[in-house]
Amino acid sequence: MKIKRVMMAVSVCLCVLLISFNIFPNVWNTENNTNNDKQVKREQDLNMYFRQNFPDKQIVETNSTSRYLIYHCDGSGTCGGWTDRLRGVVTGYILSTLTNRKFGIQITDIPCNLSSIIQPNIINWDINPVLKKSSISNHFYAGSTKFYSTIKDMDFNVEFKKPIVYFRTNLDYVDGLKQNKLYNTQLSWMKHLSRDQVYAKIVKELFTLAPDSQKLMNTFMETALPSEKHKLVCAHVRRGRNPTIPNDSQVRVSDEDVLHVWKFLRHYNNPDIYRIFFTSDSDSDVTRARILFPDQMVENKGQVIHFDKARHQKDCEGFRKVVVDQQILMKCDVLMISFSGFSRMAAYVRGKNKDTFCLLRNHTGIIPCKPSTMKELYHVMG
Repeated sequence: MKIKRVMMAVSVCLCVLLISFNIFPNVWNTENNTNNDKQVKREQDLNMYFRQNFPDKQIVETNSTSRYLIYHCDGSGTCGGWTDRLRGVVTGYILSTLTNRKFGIQITDIPCNLSSIIQPNIINWDINPVLKKSSISNHFYAGSTKFYSTIKDMDFNVEFKKPIVYFRTNLDYVDGLKQNKLYNTQLSWMKHLSRDQVYAKIVKELFTLAPDSQKLMNTFMETALPSEKHKLVCAHVRRGRNPTIPNDSQVRVSDEDVLHVWKFLRHYNNPDIYRIFFTSDSDSDVTRARILFPDQMVENKGQVIHFDKARHQKDCEGFRKVVVDQQILMKCDVLMISFSGFSRMAAYVRGKNKDTFCLLRNHTGIIPCKPSTMKELYHVMG
């Protein structure tokens, strides 16, 4: 009996060793192997389907980490100026949070990499989707008045069906999003914020100046505020169509309006206290400001361009000037804006009611104003 028991024990040990070295078939994994075979077959069938139906697209992993919403400007459609794009970026970022997607920005219709001018701050938007063989995506261009009026009722998980959504718009959808009851919980952080405060919060979280841009900013501020007693007075005039940018869509500011601006700036004609930053899309207005305020004028020098109208110009520094000029306006002690999203966005991010003034569209002069009411004051959708 002892010999039989010893022989049985040896046999069991031998079987275990043989199985561990795969000499015997691993019968316990048969079900798993079958499941794996089925999964491989499903993936092969899926790949074949997309090769047949989307030959020029790519297949992307469909797990939660591969879902993206990308704000996308590649020159194939109108994106507008820099602030038009900022509005689209802010809307896109909010929608990415509502649909649990990673957010990215791809602006490729400029002659340099966007991140060489302005970089991610808290939120990393400088990403490219991690693709397998190809891409499943759809392009969602939200520029219509219909989208503007129905955004308060939309279910974006229904609208955005694909793993990667390329998104573009240039209108202001913050108010509509705040009314969307489907996302009350996700948007609860907006509840006690005005439109301008929402923009300020997101723009600050998304962007910081790139090193070369920050150097320009630092150099400017050292000149603009040489001592603690000095204050920076800023005025932005968007002429619209003028000899500097002849292909702009409309004339926004008249010669008479600019006379109101000069009168306004003369209230701060003490060079011992005030420095003046005047920026405009008109070279002649900038030249005039130099003549009128020779002891107070401070400049971020460079070519005057419009981000969209001049996108075919191979001048990266022109785009850098646009971005840095707006950042300067965000830091002014006194700010006067005109009918332009550029300085209106600066006023939002600056976030002050005190010493904020608006050049009116009806050519009647300049009044004190608040960032929270500028959209209504200028009667704009964006």
